[in-house]
Amino acid sequence: MIEQQVQAPPTKSRSHWPSILVLLNAVAGLLFFIGVAGISFLNGIIGLVSPETGPNDVARMFSYTAAGVLLSVLLLPSIVLAFKRVSSDRVSMGRVWEKAFSLLHPKKLIWFFPLIVLAGSWVNNQPPLNWLLMPVLNVLSLSIPVAWLVWLG
Repeated sequence: MIEQQVQAPPTKSRSHWPSILVLLNAVAGLLFFIGVAGISFLNGIIGLVSPETGPNDVARMFSYTAAGVLLSVLLLPSIVLAFKRVSSDRVSMGRVWEKAFSLLHPKKLIWFFPLIVLAGSWVNNQPPLNWLLMPVLNVLSLSIPVAWLVWLG
């Protein structure tokens, strides 16, 4: 007798490797940028109490802190989407992105750009405020035009 061997059909793999790689890479980036922000923040605090540190050095450390926090926040959507894709086959964000994008739409934000630049010019000449507010204003003055140009295509 001839025995016929029947192979089972290949099963669909539950792991989506590109999403796993994106998730690992984004989490590593998040940890790195949070670490940079934390170390820069501690250096800025130490610079505030140290008499030999100038105000420009302190402002630079807080600028690094603000940039690290911004880059960490920018990685969060990638982490959420990759995690959803790894944990289930379907990714449906629904109206979450529409609501967030309508509030922070670049065509609305670009109207605040001149005010941010003027505020940065004023804050730069105010020694007690410049180390605290300049990092945030620098991040905003750089990210809003970039978001607007990306939106324009």
